Amino acid sequence: MKIDSNKALHIFFILFWIGFILFRINKDHQRHRNEERKRERYSIEQNKWKEREEEIKIYESMVENNRQEEKNRITGNMRDRDHNCYKTVIIGNQEWMAENMRATRDRNGNPIELSKKESIDTPYRYFPHDSQIQRHGYLYNWEAAMKVCPQGWHLPTDEDWEQLEKYVGSQKKYVCDKYNNKTNIAKALADTIGWYGTNNYYERSFTFGTIGDYLKANNATGFSARSVPQESMVDYDTASFWSATDERNDNRVIARVLRYDIATLWSVPMSKDDKASVRCIRDNCQ
Repeated sequence: MKIDSNKALHIFFILFWIGFILFRINKDHQRHRNEERKRERYSIEQNKWKEREEEIKIYESMVENNRQEEKNRITGNMRDRDHNCYKTVIIGNQEWMAENMRATRDRNGNPIELSKKESIDTPYRYFPHDSQIQRHGYLYNWEAAMKVCPQGWHLPTDEDWEQLEKYVGSQKKYVCDKYNNKTNIAKALADTIGWYGTNNYYERSFTFGTIGDYLKANNATGFSARSVPQESMVDYDTASFWSATDERNDNRVIARVLRYDIATLWSVPMSKDDKASVRCIRDNCQ
C-alpha cells in the first residue's frame, strides 16, 4: 500500500512532538524530584545541626559543672608496697583509687613477676603497649590483681562496682543523656585525656554521650579512668578493670569495661589469665 508522503510527514511530526513533550515532562519531573530531595537533605541537616546545638549546650553545662565538682571533690591518697602514692576520690560512700595500680609487689611484699606469659594461678604483671607505667599503671592477671591492693584496701567486688554505678546513675549531674538514661555514666568516669576522641564541638564522628565525643565534658566524678593500649600504640580506646567476683565457671571473672564509643560502663566476663587494670577501693568506707 502506498503512503502519501505529506501524510507520513505529518504523522512523523505528531510522533516527534509527542516524544518531545513526554521528554520534557519526564525532565521536569526529575528536576522537581531532585529539588525535593535537596530540600529533604537540607531539612535533615538543619535538624541535625539543631540537635547538635542542643547537645553542645548540654556539654557546656557539663564542663561548667565539672569545674564546680572539682572544687568540692573530696580526695585523699594511698600508698602501695613500693611506696608509690596514688590519688583517691570519694564517690558516694566509697573511696576509690583515682589512678591505675602500678605496684611491682603484692600487699605482703612478694614480687609480682613482669611477664609475657599467661596464667590463671601464677600472679603476673604486664607492660601496657606504650610502656608508660606512670600514666597507665601495669596490667595484671586476676591472681595478681587479687593480691596487689595494700592493707586496708581491696579489689572491688561486683557489688562494689554496682554500688558505684547506681550512685553515679542516681546523680543527674553525672548522667550524660538527653532523656536522663541513668546508665549513661561513662563520661563521668572517664578522664579528659588518654582516650581516642575529639574536643571539637562540631566534629560529628562520635555519638552524643560517648566518652570520645567532646572529651572536655568527661570526668565529673574524678574517677579518671584512662584507656590502656594493649595491642598497638594507637589503641587508646578501651579501659578494663578487674573485680574480685568470679563466676560459677572458676576461670572467668566479672569485669568492667569502658570504651571510647560507648556511653555506659559494661559488665563483661573475662578469663582469669587476661590482662586488665586494677583500681582498689577502701575497706568499709561509709
